[in-house]
Amino acid sequence: MVSSAMKDLAAELGATPPDGFAKLSIEQIKDLAVALRDIKRTQGAAIDESTEASISALPLMLRAPVRAIVGGSTK
Repeated sequence: MVSSAMKDLAAELGATPPDGFAKLSIEQIKDLAVALRDIKRTQGAAIDESTEASISALPLMLRAPVRAIVGGSTK
């Protein structure tokens, strides 16, 4: 039976966890899923920040079209 924690981990990984993960305790699996979620959030924020910094360096008339292409915020 697949635990809820393993399902959460699979969702964070975007794939079925490797077989070796079955040796981890439920608590370890939960901790790993939370760590992955936090890392994704942190990386996403860093990518958004660097994208916005790059776009801000462009001439004003190019910013909106570039944002539309690369998916930056709509500032």
